[in-house]
Amino acid sequence: MSRQRRRRKAQESRSARTGRGRNVLIGIGVVVATFLLGYVLTAIVFFPGIDGDRIVTVPDLRGQPEGEARALLDRQGLVLETGPDLDHPTAPAGAVLVQTPMPGTEVLPGSGVRVTLSAGRSRRSIPDVRGLSALAAGDALERIGFQVRIQEVEDEAIAGRILDIQPQPGTMVEIPAMVRLTVSIGPPHVEVPELVGMTESEARQLLSEVGLQLGTVEFNRFSLRPRGTVTAQRPSPGVELRSGSAVEVTVAGRQEAPMQFDPRSPGGDDG
Repeated sequence: MSRQRRRRKAQESRSARTGRGRNVLIGIGVVVATFLLGYVLTAIVFFPGIDGDRIVTVPDLRGQPEGEARALLDRQGLVLETGPDLDHPTAPAGAVLVQTPMPGTEVLPGSGVRVTLSAGRSRRSIPDVRGLSALAAGDALERIGFQVRIQEVEDEAIAGRILDIQPQPGTMVEIPAMVRLTVSIGPPHVEVPELVGMTESEARQLLSEVGLQLGTVEFNRFSLRPRGTVTAQRPSPGVELRSGSAVEVTVAGRQEAPMQFDPRSPGGDDG
């Protein structure tokens, strides 16, 4: 009798454990089902386009003109948004430089894609640097983005003076731009001619023709050369001088005293 009682108790115990296990599984199933139902309801309410058919991949707009970028987004159901333009040394004005979101990002239809467009190369006014030396002017122009080309020419202006600027100061140009400076290297050089043997007036005339001038005239009364002719010159023939320079000469003979007017001489004013 006692053995049957123990067997019955053992069966009741196993039944109780099986019932508790079944209840635990049922409880877990209810929790999971509730979570899934809540997830689906949330997705439907707050993300109505989350289904795969309505996801849109953001295209790559970089480098495209604004009009083409806008048309491409319209076809994808997206909206183009623009921010401030930026200067760019190579991208043409109106081309897309950067975008947000990045290409390949998945977004909902109707989302905005913000782009920054190129304003093209920056424009600046050419400054007037004629008051500076050629070296200082070139350095100043290069510091603000210009390229500089210097052409040196002979001119009566002192060496280093800027004679011309092209394009003219005040002109608006795109950076980088070439600015050409015409700079004086001073008057042209002239070869000193041979003057020995000429009269003073002939020497003066020849020097004037080649761009030089007659400087100090000294006299040598002991010279054996014909009176009134040039016996020596400084610098020597063949030396190169800047245009306008003077050449000194020595003339044979004695310097004649300047003629003075005598009012008592015949033909003078008797008063």
